[in-house]
Amino acid sequence: MARLLLLLGVLPAASGAPVVYPAAPNVTLDARASLACDGFPIPLAYEAGSDVRAVGPPPLPSSRARWASDGVSRCALTVEGAGGGGAWVLRAAGRDVPFSSSNSEAAGEAAGGTATTFAFALDGPGNYYLRSATRRYYLWVDPLSALAAPAGAVELGTDGTGSTGWLAAACESGAPVVLGPGVHGTGAATLPANATLFLRPGAVLRYDGSDARGAGAFLGLSSKNTLAGVGAIEANGFPGRGVEVVGARGVRIGALFLSGSRGWAVHVLASSDVNVTGARIFSGADGVDPDSSSDVLITNVFVHAWDDAIAVKATVAGAPAERIRVEGCVVSTRKSAFKLGTESESPLRDVAFERSDAFDAGRGLVIYAKDGGDVRGVLYRDLRVDFYDYANEKIVGRAIDFQLEHRDGYSTAANVTVSRVDATWFGPAVVRGNDVASLGGVALDGLKIDVREPYRAAAGAADRPFLFDCHNADIARDGVVAARLAVRWRDNEPLWAGLSKRWPGWPDALQGPASLCPDPPNPGGVRRQPS
Repeated sequence: MARLLLLLGVLPAASGAPVVYPAAPNVTLDARASLACDGFPIPLAYEAGSDVRAVGPPPLPSSRARWASDGVSRCALTVEGAGGGGAWVLRAAGRDVPFSSSNSEAAGEAAGGTATTFAFALDGPGNYYLRSATRRYYLWVDPLSALAAPAGAVELGTDGTGSTGWLAAACESGAPVVLGPGVHGTGAATLPANATLFLRPGAVLRYDGSDARGAGAFLGLSSKNTLAGVGAIEANGFPGRGVEVVGARGVRIGALFLSGSRGWAVHVLASSDVNVTGARIFSGADGVDPDSSSDVLITNVFVHAWDDAIAVKATVAGAPAERIRVEGCVVSTRKSAFKLGTESESPLRDVAFERSDAFDAGRGLVIYAKDGGDVRGVLYRDLRVDFYDYANEKIVGRAIDFQLEHRDGYSTAANVTVSRVDATWFGPAVVRGNDVASLGGVALDGLKIDVREPYRAAAGAADRPFLFDCHNADIARDGVVAARLAVRWRDNEPLWAGLSKRWPGWPDALQGPASLCPDPPNPGGVRRQPS
């Protein structure tokens, strides 16, 4: 351990060595795996996984490691007993990462068994994931810039934390506040405007379990707040949001680890000019929710959520959600990965999800508009989507799920583009309108469909699904158009009825543009007034 670099406020010399963080307090280390990068051991935190909804740990066994480096990290991960996990894949957002593997005799608890060593090079900061059918490893690399505390900061140890109001009081002076290593307990708090809070490696800001009545979030952010560093913010079961930005402008959330939320982990409500960059999130509900907000950028974020991973919402009448960008993210969720809705009291427009990955998802690209807010100008581009069959989830395996329904109003959609999306296909994509307006304006271009056996397929040929489930009367003429669509059937043709009701059988490509859905009985789109 002599070569282990533990960051205690001073960066190492520019030698190319990784900056390794101390293990956070109360973290369980992986006893059956070890990781070294450029010869330096990296702590691996372990989560056993559980199907019981809790405060956000992944439902499947997983380990995570984190360090900082601006260069290439040459790594070796040795996993005891890894041979039974099936095929392995190593990816970052938007790309596969090459690796090699070799077997040897296991050491430690599994002595006498088999160990597998994976060798790979990670080309700089980002979120990487290595997984098989039974195991997941998350590798988080921070840029060195994320470690630099702001100038003129006041640094606090753990002495004195836990008293009522200490956090907000510490930020009142206007000087940046830095939390050093250790656990800093606090009740619900809201930072004053213009405050900066920075958490060093090993610093944990943790909800202390005090009375939370009347508080909507564990940590509230105001205008011109900056929340930065590479420490952890643990909502620790707080009965509400984890971090919430309300009615604010110019907010920046950096590369922190946010966990323990029973509600939405990061809620951006009625705000503008908000950036969430490099955060890692384990949530017991949603991950990041821009809600009735504008000019929101979510980039290089890792999310595991028990509900939706990233969901653009409009809960406030007269306050649209617009100019939302999601880029370079890696997400995992039991529900929807990249979503608009369900809350749609106002328009949802000019929203883009790009160059991102979803794995172990329940659903992939989702639009649920039920409340009257129109959906306009939505782009899903350069995405990869893969799924996991969560036994207690009713809906799994839908790569595309675009539905206009009725709850508080009748929404419409236009100019929705899905471009260069690579997805495994375990269930039919669903497209449908509502009782007033047909769904239209959906264009699919460059979609790659990797067909698998349908999840929980009903027995009998009559029950075979189509790849695209068109609700005929709810789809406008040429409402869903595909071009350059490629299908890899993997000998699964007998398990499916075909591409769609317009394309029965098993075509393996459509050069297009061609309509996927049959013409509706009333092609005009509007069928009747709501009753």
